[in-house]
Amino acid sequence: MDRHYPISVNYDEPDAISRMVERNHFDKQFGNMKLLTIPPVGTGQLRQEVYEVYFGEIIMGQKTLFTALKQRGIKLGFKSGFKFCDVLTALQFALTFPDKQREYPIAIVFNDAKGQPRGNLRLYEIDGGRYVQVEDLHSDDGWNETERFLSVPEK
Repeated sequence: MDRHYPISVNYDEPDAISRMVERNHFDKQFGNMKLLTIPPVGTGQLRQEVYEVYFGEIIMGQKTLFTALKQRGIKLGFKSGFKFCDVLTALQFALTFPDKQREYPIAIVFNDAKGQPRGNLRLYEIDGGRYVQVEDLHSDDGWNETERFLSVPEK
């Protein structure tokens, strides 16, 4: 069952991503990309309905994941389907609902400045600690059957 949550995001806050990382108090950050190098992709203050999409199966390859996500949104009545939320929205979700990543891993794929898929961000727990991992995206990346994907309706 896909759940949705209202999330308010302030893209205009100075150093928005670094401040959001600080507020989250993650136990560990790792990966081959630094969160602080990823710019916010919006402007102003927005309230978004963020959907936590669950497929319940292993999904291999980014093209398969993007197609499944789009189709899920269409099935739920969104004309253009779902797309991934951005990094700042995912970090605000983690701050608003810090125990979600202790229940199951949560992931997004985020874009570069040209709108092309650039990397993935995963939120999860190890031994009760909250972890965030940011990696370059590879076309053959796989996502396990327990992951939830933070998505917003495509406009």
